[in-house]
Amino acid sequence: MDFSIAVKNARAQVLCDKIDENGAKLVIYNAPQEVMCTLDFKVPSKLSIVGGVLTFQTLEESMILISDLATNAKIISNTDETLANASMAEINDDENSNADLKLPSLNLYAGSLLRLVGWTITEL
Repeated sequence: MDFSIAVKNARAQVLCDKIDENGAKLVIYNAPQEVMCTLDFKVPSKLSIVGGVLTFQTLEESMILISDLATNAKIISNTDETLANASMAEINDDENSNADLKLPSLNLYAGSLLRLVGWTITEL
């Protein structure tokens, strides 16, 4: 199904509304689903929604807890509701990758700081 830009923008706004409602966090996991890092969303969470592309405000940096390979992430509300699941890849992997979240490296190291700047979600 191919949605209009207006519908794509509305769907993105619904996600932002849920994130902003009670606050939310982006949680990054390794393969055994251990929490590697938790980044809090600002309120309001969005910087913009244009043409079906949601751009979030910069997420404050947070310390990486476990050295391992990041495999996936979830947006989780402060009431523990999973709002979205996100796949992960490295930026320099296949440029046409459908991964939701791309980092310079998926190898994360305990004690390092992670910050997401200009993170976007594109409604397909």
